[in-house]
Amino acid sequence: MKEQPLKTDLVGDKTLKTDEKIEFFGQVDELSAVIMEFIHYLDDRKKEMELRKIVNILSVMMAETAGAKTHVGKLHLDELNELICYYKE
Repeated sequence: MKEQPLKTDLVGDKTLKTDEKIEFFGQVDELSAVIMEFIHYLDDRKKEMELRKIVNILSVMMAETAGAKTHVGKLHLDELNELICYYKE
């Protein structure tokens, strides 16, 4: 008997565990965890709020990718890009 490929639940559907969405979720989840861990060491409230905003946008991106009725628009992406550029320097 042939083994069935492993699947996982997404909003309203199932997808293969090898689907690129699953890799995306894992990478974004790890990034979010690292950012949240970093926040614990900050004394700067403004930077903390900016980093929390990044995590929030990443969460909405994951939800949208999973099929939830959320949307990351151009404004979100512009804001995310601006914050990333700021912290990259």
